[in-house]
Amino acid sequence: MAESSPYSVCGDYEMEPIGTSSTYDVTFAQAFIHLFPLERARNILKKMLRTTRQRIYLSTTVHDVDKESFETKEGTEVTRFRHRYTETTLVQLIRSALDHEDGWAFHMFYKSDPLEKNWFNVVLFRAGSIPPYLLEEYERSGFILIRRALNIAQIDQLGVEADRLKKMQKLPEGCNILRYAQRDTGIFDRVENFLPYTAVDQNFLSPLIHPIVRVLLNDDKACVFKDKLNYKPPKFGKFPAHQDAAAGWSQDSGRKYLTGAIAIDATTEENGSLQVVKEAHKKGLLTALHTIFPQELESSLSWESVNLAPGDCLFFDSFVPHRSNDNPTDRERRLLLVTYQTWRERHAEERELFFANKRHRQPTIDDDSSIPLIKDAFGKWVRPDVAPNGAK
Repeated sequence: MAESSPYSVCGDYEMEPIGTSSTYDVTFAQAFIHLFPLERARNILKKMLRTTRQRIYLSTTVHDVDKESFETKEGTEVTRFRHRYTETTLVQLIRSALDHEDGWAFHMFYKSDPLEKNWFNVVLFRAGSIPPYLLEEYERSGFILIRRALNIAQIDQLGVEADRLKKMQKLPEGCNILRYAQRDTGIFDRVENFLPYTAVDQNFLSPLIHPIVRVLLNDDKACVFKDKLNYKPPKFGKFPAHQDAAAGWSQDSGRKYLTGAIAIDATTEENGSLQVVKEAHKKGLLTALHTIFPQELESSLSWESVNLAPGDCLFFDSFVPHRSNDNPTDRERRLLLVTYQTWRERHAEERELFFANKRHRQPTIDDDSSIPLIKDAFGKWVRPDVAPNGAK
């Protein structure tokens, strides 16, 4: 709606008067974007982004083959132009329109109308206008996928920082970043506790990630508990099925956390994308603390792969079963995982104690390499004489 009027405005969106001097709270475009050739549709989307303050709602049907042509509308004698999108080409169109646009993310879902036509829906939103239904979906499924939570420039910066942390010969004095490699092969695979010591800090995540977390946790003061950067190097193995809640991160095994898994590189079924189980978070702990899923339990669950483009973020509850397969490709599959907790459950110095305990049981590549280590069920190299302390 325009600032000067409480009413909605309709008109030709490609004409100059609409979208130049006026801005709107919401732009609603049902069964609209497919009426234009691809390049015109991209320009229209860009205009929507420039003139919408809160949310944009798009919907269309998607098809097996992408094509555009003039065709007769079913049940009529009307001939009209129609672009029949595949899901892939529509998402590519949205991403290309979002290039160089700051502060926008989007969510996608399918929904049938009363006539049983299945519509593909896309909701684009700014940080200050997160759709309330996202919380409902998160609570129902245990996870929610937000596309383009970080923009291209942010992902590039994060990638540069990931490379720097990996290649550093020695950490600066007083720096408590934890860097890990496989003891038997020397393959570098992860970094933890790096947010407090780099330019990619919590403020880096604040434009969109933090506001979404606060909605999903229903806490305006929700804060970071821990951070981890998984490199998933070439030929690296799978990560076993488990629940984060079973890791024993706190003395209260029933405490809920929320983790945002942000893709630096595209994650696919070929390079070991995350797999999750919908609605299983409602069942509570499925195993004892500090254990992975037994094969019988893992096989009984319905797993779905979550493929992410760079900048996409999967938010998931700490009771959601998840795993990832091998990466047989010749490239890394880097994923930033930031875990949040509510402010009311936060304890002073808890983060510091967590990472101190972790480093004690899992020495880093910057610690004494002569310490004897064994591989645990999670594939981590640990001291056999130190009991688990929630440091997964």
